[in-house]
Amino acid sequence: MNSLPPEPLPAPEAFQETAPALASVPTNAAGEESAARYPDLYQAATNGPATFRHLVQAHQLAASTDQLACDAGNWLIPALSQKFSEAHGGIEKEYYCSEVVGGC
Repeated sequence: MNSLPPEPLPAPEAFQETAPALASVPTNAAGEESAARYPDLYQAATNGPATFRHLVQAHQLAASTDQLACDAGNWLIPALSQKFSEAHGGIEKEYYCSEVVGGC
């Protein structure tokens, strides 16, 4: 059996997909007004720090059939993603499931 040494894997940097940095928190007035109804999420989105839990909660709001919740979630997601990225050196990949809530 001929055993060749395995090829080296590409550096992790080659696989990184980071969220684009936002210049500022989105200013959509209706979305911001809706987001303010969720004070913990709004505080994290505007002042940080944002946690993974905040991101999941915002995605759940965005998937809601309630228009105010959906508007809030859509406003919160980019702002929370930016704050989370700043604190954790970026986001490599994001996957959200509507059936199971969890993460790593």
